[in-house]
Amino acid sequence: MEVTAIVIAGGLSSRMGQNKALLPLAGIPLIERLVRSLEQIAPRVVIVANDGAPYSYLHKEVVPDIYSLAGPLAGLHAGLAASGTEWNLVTACDMPFINAAVGQRLIDEAERHSNVSRGQEEELEAVIPLTSSGVLPLLSMYKRTVLASLETALQEKELRLVPWTKSLQAAYIPAQLLCEGTGTDEELLSFNMNRPGDYEEASRRYTSWLGRDFDRH
Repeated sequence: MEVTAIVIAGGLSSRMGQNKALLPLAGIPLIERLVRSLEQIAPRVVIVANDGAPYSYLHKEVVPDIYSLAGPLAGLHAGLAASGTEWNLVTACDMPFINAAVGQRLIDEAERHSNVSRGQEEELEAVIPLTSSGVLPLLSMYKRTVLASLETALQEKELRLVPWTKSLQAAYIPAQLLCEGTGTDEELLSFNMNRPGDYEEASRRYTSWLGRDFDRH
């Protein structure tokens, strides 16, 4: 299955106090490591950000939000609008423990479930990880056909991501299953960095995680 990888790097990072996508972990900016991981499994990686200058050194296409000040829903919309593939792997820039192995598992699950649903009245539109604390809509697979429902939500200013996903024909994959053989676990899969304390915690745990990271460099 050919996919486009979409990294949502937009946002003001107001709680972090600085651009969290550029915070280094093991000496490498978070977004750089994520992009390099996604390059291993997707022929095209698109970054969604309203200011592309900080990411120019990555030599990837950067697209801005079409709907301004509309949060991650707008970022997802912009990324899918720029995509040329039916299926898309979407990740947020602030999830430090995502690697190529996790992304590949998501792609494989989308392909498997898509084959099962093909020809049915309601074909699959999304594959979303499900953890013990909820879903991970910014670490998911989406068909480009969901753009229509995204447009509606944005125009009606219904900007909450999780309620929007409930309108989709989605397969929910238990995080424990998704993590098998990937070098990560459910807790790390859903870890994201919003505040300085989150960054400090990620920095403490990152080196040991790299020791079991299944990415190949």
